[in-house]
Amino acid sequence: MRAMKHEMWLVVAATLVFGAAATLVTSKLHWGYWVSPPSPDATVASLRHLGSFTTMWRGYPPHSGHDAIVKAAEDVNWSSGEDPRGRLPATLIQRGFVPRSSEPVAGSLLPKICQFLETHGALEEADPGYTESKELSGHLALGRGAHGNSVAVAALWGGQLSNDHYPYYEASFAVSASGELTLLSLQKYRFDIAGLEGVEHWLAGCAASLLSLLVWVGYRIARRLGAPRAAGQPALRRPPVAP
Repeated sequence: MRAMKHEMWLVVAATLVFGAAATLVTSKLHWGYWVSPPSPDATVASLRHLGSFTTMWRGYPPHSGHDAIVKAAEDVNWSSGEDPRGRLPATLIQRGFVPRSSEPVAGSLLPKICQFLETHGALEEADPGYTESKELSGHLALGRGAHGNSVAVAALWGGQLSNDHYPYYEASFAVSASGELTLLSLQKYRFDIAGLEGVEHWLAGCAASLLSLLVWVGYRIARRLGAPRAAGQPALRRPPVAP
C-alpha cells in the first residue's frame, strides 16, 4: 500500500511537470515569450518627456495628440496571446506621458523605423502565401531623454504571419540631429486576433498532462497482465484428453 501511494505521488508530480513544460515551450514557440508578454516599461525607460504621439494605420489618415493616445489605450489587454496594441499607449499614460498638443510625429519616421528593423533582420518571416507581414502600422511617440536627446518610441504590428497570427514589435531609438536612428531597446512577440486567443499553450499543457497520465495507466495495465502468478497459487491443470 505504501509503495502504491508513493507511486501515485510520483505520477501526480510527473503529470504536473510535463504539463508545465509543455505550456512553457508552446508559449515560447507560438507567442515568443515563456509565460506572459514582456512589459512595455523597458521600451519607455529612456523617455523623460513626451512631445508628440501619432497612430499610423496603413490606408487611414494618422491620428495624433491627446485624443489619439487615450483612444489607443482604451482597448488595452495584458493577457498572453491577446491583442497587445493598446499596451504601449496605456503604459505611457500610466507614467504621465501625455502630449499636450496635436502636433503629429513626422510621417517619415514610420518607414525609417521599418527599414531599420528590416535591415537588422528583426522582422518576423511569414508562412508562404502571407505577403503583408512586413507592412507595419503602429503607434509612434517622440520625446526627450534624460540628457535632452531626441528619443522615439514605437509599437508596431504587421499583417498575418499565418492564419490569424500577427507580429508585434516594441522599440525605442535615439534620434540624432540628422535623423539617424540608434536602437535602444527592442522586444517582439506574436498575437492572435481570431480563434482561441491566449489558450493554445494551456491546451498543450493539459494535453501533455493527460498523455502522461494515459501512459502511466497503460503501464499499470501492461504490468498487471504480465505479472507472474503469486507464490502458492495452484497451477491450472489441463483437462484430460479423451482417448
